[in-house]
Order: sequence, then structure tokens, then C-alpha cells
Amino acid sequence: MQPNYSEAKSTSYNTLKASLAEQTKQNEIQQQQMASLAETAELQRQQIQLLHAAAEKALNKEPPVDPFLSVFRIITLFTLSLLVFTLYTLIYSYLPSLNKYKGLLREQKNTLDDLKSNILNTQKNTTITTQALAKTDAEVIALKEAQQLSKDQTAIALEILEKQLRLPLEAGLSEQNRATIVELLEDGHLNFENSLRAKALIAEHDEEWSDSLKYWETVLVERPENNEALLHIGFANYKLAANHRKDPTYLNKAVDTYHHIMSSAPEYFEDAYGFDDQSIEPEDHEGNAEDFWIFQQVEGLIFKTDELKNYHSILNIACQYAADGQIKNARDCLEQVSPIYHASNCKQLQEDPDLEAVRDQKWFKKIVENACSTQAKQTLDTVEEDLASFS
Repeated sequence: MQPNYSEAKSTSYNTLKASLAEQTKQNEIQQQQMASLAETAELQRQQIQLLHAAAEKALNKEPPVDPFLSVFRIITLFTLSLLVFTLYTLIYSYLPSLNKYKGLLREQKNTLDDLKSNILNTQKNTTITTQALAKTDAEVIALKEAQQLSKDQTAIALEILEKQLRLPLEAGLSEQNRATIVELLEDGHLNFENSLRAKALIAEHDEEWSDSLKYWETVLVERPENNEALLHIGFANYKLAANHRKDPTYLNKAVDTYHHIMSSAPEYFEDAYGFDDQSIEPEDHEGNAEDFWIFQQVEGLIFKTDELKNYHSILNIACQYAADGQIKNARDCLEQVSPIYHASNCKQLQEDPDLEAVRDQKWFKKIVENACSTQAKQTLDTVEEDLASFS
């Protein structure tokens, strides 16, 4: 509650006005007294003038010297002198009071002027304060509206991000979805964790698996039991393993990560390598729908990881035969593998330097051709199937 400055100023002003009225009344009484004294002095002066005129007239006639008249003159002169002295004494005694009264009047006038000035300034300040308060209220309302708008935009941004994160991992982001994620990051409506998730999705789309791994591991620091982060970490290691046949580190990390997820839901997974033969629906699972979706992804990826591990073992043997010039043994190893397994390593078959000795062989070119065509078909079928189940 704001103090009522106008009422306080008005009360002070009325008090000062009453004081001035009382002082004015006393001054008027003093003025009346002084006027009475002046009137008395004026009458005495006129009497003296009459006496003086009568004395001059008597002197001009040169009457005989009368002792009584001389005494009378002396008394008259004494009286006149006494009146003059009395008048002087009155004027002299009242002059300081009069000057003091004039000083008080000036001070009171100055005080009154200052009070009026203060009242005007207070009114002006009150007007300014009222305007400032009105402006502040408007700014507060605008800020609340902006905050609400920001919350709404954040909710929309998060909804879009969550939708993209529920797309099948093998399907990945479309160019349009990637542009949407980039726009969300630029708008700044995502918090730190969600920004990391968005950046990880972009890295996955660009096949920057090391960057994706870094972002998801940072998310995992904040929430160590985040199955979503674990799923993407395993997927990134799986993709890195495909490009590092001779280094089993990535493949082992992918397997360990998926086993960690599987151990969090023993009622869903039958053992460390697979899942129950019985069909499990979301309503049969005790966890939430997000976990159920993650478990479904793990079901497929754990098999692919094992297949990649087995394939790398065979491919390493074939590469060793090829490097040693044992072309027939290398062919036997590669041809015993189904094109389905070669399909996920089509690029590696084309570029692996250890297979340089067999690269121009007709049978090897046929293996590569079948692998690449199978890969294209698998990719198309997987995307259509996953998108259909997702919708």
C-alpha cells in the first residue's frame, strides 16, 4: 500500500496556515496598540503646537512678566520633553519586535513557498510514479505473456524432438526432419539435455558416430540409468564396429550396452542374448511405453550385433587367406556367408585393403553385387515396416 503523500502535505499545510493566522491576529493587536499610542502622541503633539502657538502669541504681545506664566512655560516645556522622550522610548522598544516580526513573516512566507513547491513536486513525482507503475504493470503482463509463449514453444519443440526420437534407429532422420531439429536448436527452446539429444540425432543422420557417442554419453552422466541414451550409445558403437573390423572394442561395447539394458527388464528378455518366444504387448509390460519401445529396438539390434561379430570372424579369416594368396580358401569363407550378412558390410567388401587380392575376381564381384542389392532391399523393407508400425 503506497503512503498518501497528498493527505500528509495537506495536513501540514493546514497546520502552518492556522499558525500564520494566529500570528497575524497577534500582530494586528500590536498594530492597534501602536496605532493608539501614535494617536495619543499625535494629540499631545497638537496640544504642544497649540501651547507653542499661544506662547509665541503671548511673547509677541510682550505682556508683563507674570511669575505664574513662567512656571507654566516651564511645566509645558517639561511636559513636551516628557512626551517626546516617551514617544522615542516606545518607538525604540517596539522597533526590534517589529523587525523580528517582519523576519518571522519572511521566514513563514519562505516556508510556505517551500511547502507549495514541495507539494507541486510531490504531485509531479506522484504522477511520474503512477505512470511508471502503469508501465511496470504493462511490462509485467508482457513478460508473463512472453514466458507463457516461451513455455508453449518449448512444449511444442519437445514434442517434435520426442517424435523424432521415436523413429526407428535404422530408418534415421529424413532431410526434412533434420532441418526441423536444427531449427529447434537455433530457436533455443530446448534445455541442456534436450539440446544434447537433438545434436546426437543430427550426428547420427550425418553418420558422425563418434560425435553421437559423445553427446549420448554426456546425457548418460546426468542420468546413468537412461535406457534411451544407452540404446543410442550401443547403436553408435555398433555402427563404429562395422567400420573397424580389426578392432573388437566397439563391438564389445555395443554388446555390453545392450546387455545392460536387457538386465534392467528381466521380465521382458528371456536371457542375455534374446527375448521370450511369447509375444509381449505394451500392456503386459510393467514399465512405460518408452521403455517398451526401447526394448523392441534392442531385440533387433542384439541379433545384428551378434551377426556382425560372427561375420567379422569369418571375414577376418577370409582376409587373412587373401593376404596370404590362398584365394580358394578366401572364396570358400566368403561364399559360405549368406548375402544377407554381406549386405550390412557392402562398403567394407568394396574398400577393405585386405581383400585387394580377390577384388578383380568374378566370383568376388558377384558377392559384392548381391550384397549391395540385398542391402538396398533390406533398407527399403526395414524403413517401410518400421514406419508402418510406428504410425
